[in-house]
Amino acid sequence: MADRTLNRDEVLRAALALLDDVGLRGFTMRALAERLGTYPATIYWHVGTRTEVLSAAGDLVLHEAMSALPDPSSTPWDEWLIQLARAYRDAMKVHPTLAQVAVTHFDAEVTVPDQLERVVTALANAGFRGPALAAAYNAFIGSLGGWVGLEMIPEDPEQGSSPDRMEASVRDLSAEDYPTIVANLEHLADRAFTFRWHGGANRPMDEAFEFTLATWIEGLRAMLRRGS
Repeated sequence: MADRTLNRDEVLRAALALLDDVGLRGFTMRALAERLGTYPATIYWHVGTRTEVLSAAGDLVLHEAMSALPDPSSTPWDEWLIQLARAYRDAMKVHPTLAQVAVTHFDAEVTVPDQLERVVTALANAGFRGPALAAAYNAFIGSLGGWVGLEMIPEDPEQGSSPDRMEASVRDLSAEDYPTIVANLEHLADRAFTFRWHGGANRPMDEAFEFTLATWIEGLRAMLRRGS
């Protein structure tokens, strides 16, 4: 194999493609190097370690998704946060493994600080100040990242995941022991957390997400009315 000239963007695009193909456990620097036709040392030189590559790939996707949003100072704060949440989730639907990376990896540097500035600006424009601003930020960003991360968990037979077995376990629940669940099973089966057997990449929970997003926004509005 002959080493060749690479640039950072090319490495990150290849990393995203590899991550989409093999998932987080199959993502190695050696596999990435082979895909690029180079050596792992070349990737270390251009981007850094495996963790840094994953982080930078996530930053690239987030930056592209959020850069399309309007200026938060020219848009009502609640409308802007709704657009942000949808843009983030849409990006994670394209690269679902990144949703796992986002909730399981601590970065060595602040992720997309220019875009986070816009999030904080939107909340400040809403009227949150001091500790309430930090609380509102944590409530929204933490809920968004966690919800989408949980939605996008993939089916993984190597980890013992079996859609058929999970479906059977849901549908075989006893009406005598679990009367409320069984009475509502048509609404819960494969449509609600812990009752589903498909991951969000294959069966996104669109209605549930919009309901949850409305709940987050209404909650923030309620906190503002309380003077938090």
